[in-house]
Amino acid sequence: MALPIICSECGIHNSPENRWCECGHELDKVPKPPSVPPAAMAAQQKSNAAPRSSLFKRIIEAESQDWAALKSYIVTHWRGDMPLGLSFWVNYLGINILAYFVFVKCTNSVFAENSLLHAQIRLIVLYFSSFLLSPWQIIGLWRSAQNHLLVKKPVFWARCAQASCICIGAPVFLSSLSIFEWTGMVFRDGGYKYTVTTVNHPEDGFDEILLSGFIGPGIADKLEEELANTPKAFVVTLALAGGLLQQAEKIGELIEKRHLATYTGTQCDSACTYAFMAGSTRIIHPDGKLGFHAFRWIGSDWFNMKNEQANKNGRAYFRKQGVRSKFIEKAFSVPSTDMWHPSAEELIDAGVVTHTYDGSQFVDRR
Repeated sequence: MALPIICSECGIHNSPENRWCECGHELDKVPKPPSVPPAAMAAQQKSNAAPRSSLFKRIIEAESQDWAALKSYIVTHWRGDMPLGLSFWVNYLGINILAYFVFVKCTNSVFAENSLLHAQIRLIVLYFSSFLLSPWQIIGLWRSAQNHLLVKKPVFWARCAQASCICIGAPVFLSSLSIFEWTGMVFRDGGYKYTVTTVNHPEDGFDEILLSGFIGPGIADKLEEELANTPKAFVVTLALAGGLLQQAEKIGELIEKRHLATYTGTQCDSACTYAFMAGSTRIIHPDGKLGFHAFRWIGSDWFNMKNEQANKNGRAYFRKQGVRSKFIEKAFSVPSTDMWHPSAEELIDAGVVTHTYDGSQFVDRR
């Protein structure tokens, strides 16, 4: 059906067949739709806006309901009002497996392994896990087991659940005490500071890579990067006052892989000695010092198994590198709170040092 033509002069509606309006004004050839009164237009706009407003309202209400449901779920488990099976298999075991996968597996693929950023993120997650998630899981499971016993249901599974709370909860709590030591290490001055620099010796035809400071998170990755850009690297000079054993082990692997020499003219203590022992040629300056003591994992005072394993591996590695057994036993018997600095002659006799260099003369001491 054709729309009437509205006269632009007088506003009268005319038949589509008319060329002229009754007022004598020539009509436009294109018909115009009838005008909508302002009140009707406002009502139409309001009706159009209503569905969107209603949609947002429904979304907000749905989110509020979801949050209320989550809050109710959290509170219900905390009070022990959930069935024992759900508390154990889902809230306790299931969440722990999921957390392990996300925390250990996924973060290693996103962040550089053992980088400072990776260590800081792991620490933040550890705070959440140790002081929020684990207490919620363990206390809720314990209370659920107690309620299970009150209604005189079979006691076996309830006692098993409570036993798991003790056997797993106690180690989790004690190991979480290490978090404070980790916090100081990771966030103090941005972590253990270090520098990795290349020193060129064009007259001798080789390059030297200098590691100084502390063996902190990411130092091994930095060394690997520096080695990739330094094909003429011959020696790694170590001036490190200890640090992370895991990083020292990785430094040692990189040195062994490239068959590099190691050298210290100042200080190489604690975990640094592990990296020093990786050298195909191990050189010391008369003023250089190697400091030995038993290895210690951060926060492992409550669980000596890690320390024992670290020292067992350390002894085996030193022995593999040709160090005498008597020296090894003495070095690893020194408490981690103390330090032993053998003389140059002791280091040479024990097979720790193969060469000496005083700045002018390079002497084979094997």
